[in-house]
Amino acid sequence: MKVTIAYIEEPPFGWTEADGTATGTDIELADAVLRTIGVTRIEHRLTS
Repeated sequence: MKVTIAYIEEPPFGWTEADGTATGTDIELADAVLRTIGVTRIEHRLTS
């Protein structure tokens, strides 16, 4: 199953690292919950 997460640039909750990787507390929490329920592909999309 694939899930796409939209996030905004709002440290410490979510931001984009220099290498393009999405990170932050909200993103890490969402990733952990989604993996727990069996999601195997998680995509992050920056939104405004």
